[in-house]
Amino acid sequence: MNRLVSLAEEVEQLFKQEPPLVRAGFAAFLVVGDTHGDVMSSEKALKLADEHGYPVVFLGDYVDRGPYQLENLETLFERKVSSPNSCILLRGNHETLTMNTYYGFLDTAARRYGMKAYRTFLKAFTMMPYGLVNNDSVLCVHGGLPDTLKDLKQLDSLRRGYEDPEDPLTMQLLWNDPRENVKGFVESDRGGGALYFGQDVFNEFMDRNRLRLMVRSHEPQPEGYRFMFEKRLLTVFSCRYYNVPPKAAIISSENVELVDLR
Repeated sequence: MNRLVSLAEEVEQLFKQEPPLVRAGFAAFLVVGDTHGDVMSSEKALKLADEHGYPVVFLGDYVDRGPYQLENLETLFERKVSSPNSCILLRGNHETLTMNTYYGFLDTAARRYGMKAYRTFLKAFTMMPYGLVNNDSVLCVHGGLPDTLKDLKQLDSLRRGYEDPEDPLTMQLLWNDPRENVKGFVESDRGGGALYFGQDVFNEFMDRNRLRLMVRSHEPQPEGYRFMFEKRLLTVFSCRYYNVPPKAAIISSENVELVDLR
């Protein structure tokens, strides 16, 4: 059996053992944003995590677009299998059938390993957790705040197993974006039901759930990262193929440190 196919079957079982919202108590941890086939950034992040003993949380979008999608997936799946509790792989909007069909991973995987292998990878994607909350104070997701999310406990019961998320809450968790000039929720230019959210609803959600920081990815940033909403929201982007410096973030109870993955 192909090594990557075997790894995908193993990680699927590991994902099934994790809840949709992983709850952790890390003293400090490394957060990595979209990598999109950028295996070099993933390897650099894992090396950094090993050097400092950090658990590492990847925010999704491991495939599509970049040149080393399969290699990136194998690197991350290998780490998940070897260190399941210190490597968290969240689902992004590109760990879906529709995105893989339009942006290259389905074709890449099927050409090299066959369609059956791709279905094995997709099956693993469908069981990935959707978020991580650390020490009840830092929430990590791929996209952003859904309009119907009021209490973190709602994420504990998210259903998995769908090739494309079917309910609006799950879809928006993967697709929504913050905007400084928005109040409430408004329709996003992305279409498909995705929304922009403003600082007013963001602060209301954060205060209600006693969270101090949300970390997300989903959007390239000129400097590789961006703080918004009085530094209570951090976007970190980790793919070098968007002509931005790939960054990761070290999150502790005291501060946030940005690191370059080049």
